[in-house]
Order: sequence, then C-alpha cells, then structure tokens
Amino acid sequence: MNRREYCVMTNLHRRLIHRIFFMLCAAFSLGGAGYADSLKIGFTGPFTGPNAFLGDSVAHGLRLGIQHTNAAKTLNYDVSFIALNDEYNPEKTTTTVNRLIHDFKVQALVGSIGTPTAIASLPILERYDIPLIAPITGADILRTERASRHIFSFRTTYQEESFYLVKTLICNLDITGDEIAILAQKDAYGDAGVQGLMAALNHYGVKNADNVLLIRYLRNHTSASHAAADIVSSFPTPKVVFLVSTSATSAQLIKNLDEVGISPLFAALSFSGLESLATFTQTTRATTLVSQVTPPLTETNLPLIKEFLEDYERYSQDASAPTTLELDGYISARFFGYILSKYHPNTPPTSTEIITTLKNLDEFDLGLETMLSLSRKINSDTLAPPKIWLSAVLDGEAVSVSNNQQASIHIEAIPFSVGAQNE
Repeated sequence: MNRREYCVMTNLHRRLIHRIFFMLCAAFSLGGAGYADSLKIGFTGPFTGPNAFLGDSVAHGLRLGIQHTNAAKTLNYDVSFIALNDEYNPEKTTTTVNRLIHDFKVQALVGSIGTPTAIASLPILERYDIPLIAPITGADILRTERASRHIFSFRTTYQEESFYLVKTLICNLDITGDEIAILAQKDAYGDAGVQGLMAALNHYGVKNADNVLLIRYLRNHTSASHAAADIVSSFPTPKVVFLVSTSATSAQLIKNLDEVGISPLFAALSFSGLESLATFTQTTRATTLVSQVTPPLTETNLPLIKEFLEDYERYSQDASAPTTLELDGYISARFFGYILSKYHPNTPPTSTEIITTLKNLDEFDLGLETMLSLSRKINSDTLAPPKIWLSAVLDGEAVSVSNNQQASIHIEAIPFSVGAQNE
C-alpha cells in the first residue's frame, strides 16, 4: 500500500470511528428531552465488517432527519432512534429485529439496509405487525403482495436503475453481450440486479446478450481476484463491467484490473455507494458510472436538499463532506417525520396505526419537486414517475453527469477508453 492509499484509508477509518463513537451511546439511541412520551423506531444495518460504511452513512442520515423532526416541534412527543449492528448478515438481522421489538419496544423500522436482510426480517414483521419503512433496497421481491403488507418503499427499483444504465451505454457505445461482464453478489440483491440487467440488455436488443460473463461473489467477502482472473482470461476483453455489488468488493475488482493494465468502463447500481467507491478507487485510472436514486447534493434549489445540507452542518459531529448514502437515510427519516406530523401529531402511534396510515397514503411531496407514492402492487414502479440521476467517478472524484433520467447523457464528454490498456 503506497502513501496515498494509506492516507485515504486512514481518513476513512477516522471518519467511521468518530461517528460510531457517538452512535454507541445508549445502544445507538437518539431522542429528545422535551416530552414525557416517546415513539421508538429501529434500524438494522452493518456497523462492522467490510460494509460498515453503508450502515454508518445511512444511520447518520437517519439521525439527522430525526433530529430535524424533533427540533421542528410539530409533534407532542419525541422520536427516539435505536440502531443495531447486523453486519449485513441475514442470520444476525433476525436477532437484531427481535431485540428491537422485544427489548426496545420499537413501533417501526426505518431505513434498514439490504435486500437479503429485509427478506429475513419479513416473518418477524408479520408476526408482530411491525412496518419496515423506506428500506435501502430496490429489489422487486420486496414489492410482492405479501411483502408490501409490512414493507413500504418509494425507492426506485434495481430494474429501473438497470434499464437506465443499459440504455445510457447502448446509446453511446457499440457493444455486444460478448463484451459485457457482470459482478454480482450471490444473494437476493445480486439476483435482482442481474435479472434487471439481463432484461434490459434483451429489451434494448443487445446482440449476444446471453453471452454476458456473469461472475458471483459471497456477501461480505471483498476478495475479487477470481473475478479479475475471469475477466482477464475472457476473449474478447469486456468493454463494460456492471457492478451489482457493494463498494468494497467493487473497488477491489477495479484495483485488481487496474494493476494488470485493464480498464473497462464500470457501471454500478446506487447501492454501491458513490462517494465510498470514489474513495476506495482514488489511486486507479478507472471510470465508473453510478446510477443515483437521489438528486445530486448540488441541487440546492430543491427544498429537501437545502434542508439536508443545513441539518448536516448543524448536527454532524465531524467536518467531512456529506454523501448520497447519508441523503438516502435522511430522506427515509424525513418521510417518516412527514407521516407522523400529518397523521399522528398528538400521541405516539402504535405499529398497527402506522401500517394503516401507510396503506391509505396518497401521493406526497417531500421537497424534491416530484410527487412520490408507495406501491402495494406486485412488481410495480415505486416512483411516479421514477427519477434516476447519473453520476461518475473520474480520477477519484465523484461528479454529477446528468440532472435526471430525461436529460441528455453526454457520455462522449467523459474522458475514458474501454477495453484493455496494457503498459
């Protein structure tokens, strides 16, 4: 590891340790002190292991959103936030969800992370009639009739992100299935991403779509040497590598290929984490496109973005720059605050009352200048209409490429070359 890589990792670890120190207090609990009554909500995500950045970032955004709600004094009670570590492991998720319900008496889970973990929690949510609100996942499997009785999401689906990325690439690059590889996590998240990408490739008529090189890896494993070996030995060398993975594993593959002089164009789903991916690949020549389900942080004309940045400055415990994953968590918390302020301002609602409210909720606007809606239909769109933004990692920096899904994508302006770069 060279000096630059060491400094990048040291700064990232310092940021994680600083935030986790504050979150450890009272079992990651957060609440106000102005009222006798309190509504407890829970969160489960990774705070240790290779995907700790996901849990740390989303939970931080959630805390900011809850602090905003408590400070607004629109409720006659406080909202308390309890976050527990499941290490992004479905077996541990069942334990943390049970603890949140039985030990902490939460009435809802908000913003919890991951597809396989959400699936693992569903039987428990059903048993105790607890809602999971705005989880950080875009898997269609959580929009089925059964799941949607207790899991409520307005997030863009992975299939929508996949169609957007594929459309962007085929409109700007002449590629066939023989020149495409997919790195996908071996679980429900990976399945959802692969299904979306293959559907999109076939929908847009990509030749030889069935010849795509599909490479799987185990959740929470960051080694990508096998994936790099498969890509290096593939002929022709892939021009595009889609990443249905987390930032740590994605970055390891990018670095492995960069070391042998191969630099395809990478294209990642939003779950990868734009800023963490930029940090981890800062020393490479790679260009990575990343679909985004939240607006760029530069769009301060949007009321919610402006409030997020203000709350970040007001409540954050460190001076690091805000991230899109933190915004994701913040939006989830602000949505829950909206539900409480509009429908339950006087007394803390029960879990069943929250579910009833969500099932009867009409379209709503959180300050993003677009109407959002919850969907309880099988495999239906969860945004009306879905908005997707395109960002990229260029020279180790995260940049916005387009404003939204309808905008023109000037991919030719991005300084990248595809295929092998042997030196």
